Amino acid sequence: MSATTPGAADAASPERVAGPIRRLNAQNGLFLRAEHLEGIQDYARSLSTALGIAVGPGVVYGYELSLQDSVLHATAGLALTATGAPLQTDGPLEIRLDAAHLPELAQQNGYWLVELAPATELTGNENAYGTVCADPCDGATTIRPWVQSLVELRLTATTITDLDLGPPGQRRSRLASLYFEQERRDARPWVVPRDPDVGVRPVLGNPWHEGGAEPGPTVAAVPIGVILLVDKKPVLDTWTARREILGPPGAARWAGHLAMRPWPVFLAQLLQFEDQLSPGGVSSAITVGGGTAAPAVVDPKDEILRRYIADHPGRGVRKLAAELQAVEVGATLPGLGFVELPPAGYLAPIADGDAGTARLNRLFDKTATLRFRDVGADEVAGDVQAAQHRDRIPLDGRDPLPEIDILRPTQPVLKNGSYGWVAFVRRDPCCDEYVEVPRTDDVEIAYTGRAQEEVMALLTGGTWPESTSMTVVHYPPDEIALPPDAERPAAFDGLEPFAAVAIAPSSAAAKLEKKRAKVIVDTWSLTISKITHTYHEAFFRSVILMFVKPKQD
Repeated sequence: MSATTPGAADAASPERVAGPIRRLNAQNGLFLRAEHLEGIQDYARSLSTALGIAVGPGVVYGYELSLQDSVLHATAGLALTATGAPLQTDGPLEIRLDAAHLPELAQQNGYWLVELAPATELTGNENAYGTVCADPCDGATTIRPWVQSLVELRLTATTITDLDLGPPGQRRSRLASLYFEQERRDARPWVVPRDPDVGVRPVLGNPWHEGGAEPGPTVAAVPIGVILLVDKKPVLDTWTARREILGPPGAARWAGHLAMRPWPVFLAQLLQFEDQLSPGGVSSAITVGGGTAAPAVVDPKDEILRRYIADHPGRGVRKLAAELQAVEVGATLPGLGFVELPPAGYLAPIADGDAGTARLNRLFDKTATLRFRDVGADEVAGDVQAAQHRDRIPLDGRDPLPEIDILRPTQPVLKNGSYGWVAFVRRDPCCDEYVEVPRTDDVEIAYTGRAQEEVMALLTGGTWPESTSMTVVHYPPDEIALPPDAERPAAFDGLEPFAAVAIAPSSAAAKLEKKRAKVIVDTWSLTISKITHTYHEAFFRSVILMFVKPKQD
């Protein structure tokens, strides 16, 4: 009885289908012709196309846009189309914004999409031979033997509904909002409404068996920006349309169905806001046919500084400071042209303490409910990332107002400087039970038995006195009186004349801290020898020195 492989008799004949990947089976005796060489090229192209589709469309690096003297510039870079074609250049591209290169916009809802597209051209020049032994030595004809891959920078006129609504100053932010919403709808979400007036269809009625969608032939270009007209001037915005590599089609498709925002899309929304907010960003407005670039969203402080430089020294510094402060008080996000924000982002520069809180309340201009949270700086990144799939934040004052957490990064004790920024995130409903720890002004009191002159000399020289004890008094915000639970340090008892150093949270609090220093002395039954305020460069803090001694009975 012969041995058999288990299950071999039950195996069915496999069904096999040919795919687009085919390679040459090279052998001796094969008369190599052009079709065989083409087959080798087709095999390599099929492999790279399959890998390009698997990686996903988007920009790998480079292709940064800028406008200058009516010319749109793009740096060298690498991108992949949805059909897997690589778009790579080793030099910059440019296109002039004139009537010959700007397609006509159909209506007020129109804008130009900046795209990269693949192209080819034949190059070189060589003789062609039909019959090697019969044709003359110089050949019968000539051919172009090389196919050069090209990258085409182009502008495509397109439209989007409701772009013409609202004032011109909000047009850029409105386009970003409408574009991101159209992108969300095109992802065909199943678990949330696709359109505002249409409910959610039965979840189990969706085709949960489907896989990644094959890219169609019409998605061969890669968007890297948009240009829109604001007061008849073209304005460039990069991140409304640009996306870094999006990932494989299957993952992107299911993210859309499950109402998940892919990371490159979330990143683009965050960066679009930051770029529009930044006065030094590349986005600018220019006049077609020539002219000088000007910021698309003009920071009023820029004009004040320009006038100051032009009039100096006739324009005083105090007047400059007053004008800048007045502008700072009046600026709001809606006033700067924003109709909507990403679910998370960063704002800067923002002052510390109550001044920063007041500035943020003015900035949002009653368009959102703000909750302030002091968190570790290392926690902010995780909270921002956690907002990836949350809805964007409208600034139209709709009822109920969107709820936002303002994350203020804290810093370790005795570290110098300030972060100067805060993060905002759309509040997670699951965190409504979060109990905010009441904010306090923490005043650090360092005390030592060294003599007054010795302490002053050490601090002035940038050295902290050794054998120094430390305590912290937690004051209610902006209050002078000692908290009821503030205990007198036992180390004060029995001391000879000594120095106590109260370190204020910032230089702006110097006067308040000086008053608090007096309260400490009076409440703890000490006698002031000297209270002085000095700016100590070793710690970059406002330092109040209290030279005190125990009161005599």
